[in-house]
Amino acid sequence: QDKPEAVSWIAKHHPYIPDSKIVKLIGTTKKTIESVKTKAHWNSQNMTPKDPVLLGLCSENELDALVKQHKPRDAEQVA
Repeated sequence: QDKPEAVSWIAKHHPYIPDSKIVKLIGTTKKTIESVKTKAHWNSQNMTPKDPVLLGLCSENELDALVKQHKPRDAEQVA
């Protein structure tokens, strides 16, 4: 049950990361990602976004590499 919450966290904090990369990062399906993003997931009302690193679904280095690779250039100037 941790994977949908991790997807929710990534969608909230890093919406520019492609679904295909999220699938590989946390080992979920595109169907799950889509249902979480559209709030059609069966448990969406009870879901709390949680950091996938803290859930043990990926390493911080893996997440940081994806963020760095896909972060829009204009977002770097704002941050």
